[in-house]
Amino acid sequence: MIDRMLAPAPPSQSMTIYYQPRDWISPWSNDENFQTLPVDQEICSILHRGRAKDALPIIEETLGAADINADQRQRLLFLKAIALAETHETKGAIQILDQLIASTPDQWEFYFHRWQLRLLALDEQGAKADREAGMKLNPKQFSQDFSPTSGVF
Repeated sequence: MIDRMLAPAPPSQSMTIYYQPRDWISPWSNDENFQTLPVDQEICSILHRGRAKDALPIIEETLGAADINADQRQRLLFLKAIALAETHETKGAIQILDQLIASTPDQWEFYFHRWQLRLLALDEQGAKADREAGMKLNPKQFSQDFSPTSGVF
């Protein structure tokens, strides 16, 4: 179960959900046509235990494998962005998310994480643009308030 902390808020205000990148990953896919790699569960488990530095070499090694398809490569790049965010390598994580958005602009998750990381990097214009783009794809998710200033960060 994903462990998210909800900050206490007065009834008149919305709840703030603290953003931790690792809370937003799962080794399981809702798409029956997409087969995750066996190593996907291992990577997710390592990330959930807060050991992103240990996950990065596994991700890199798997990305170098010749037998992964485009969807699996995209998934591994996403996990790499999460691992980089967890290790405070915000710029590298944003660069990967830039690539993912360029190749698949209809994935709200990519905008969501870049939005949060841009907030962390104090890029208000970029964060605003990502939130607006994400709002078109998943209004419910992007209408919530998230705080990048607690948890890992």
